[in-house]
Amino acid sequence: MSAIDEWFPVRSIVNETISRAGLGAVDTLDSWSALILAERLELPLFTASDEVSSPNIEIHRPW
Repeated sequence: MSAIDEWFPVRSIVNETISRAGLGAVDTLDSWSALILAERLELPLFTASDEVSSPNIEIHRPW
């Protein structure tokens, strides 16, 4: 069974999320946080948000 064996500092993810998404992006903060976590894990992200993008990982959308 595979498992994540790293501890991710939540504070740095929150800080980076707010700086990338901007203070007005409250509705998409979960998408931006998921993106940052996927980047740190070096995994693709599946999201329905059109607002997130990354040069570092693949973004998959349901459409």
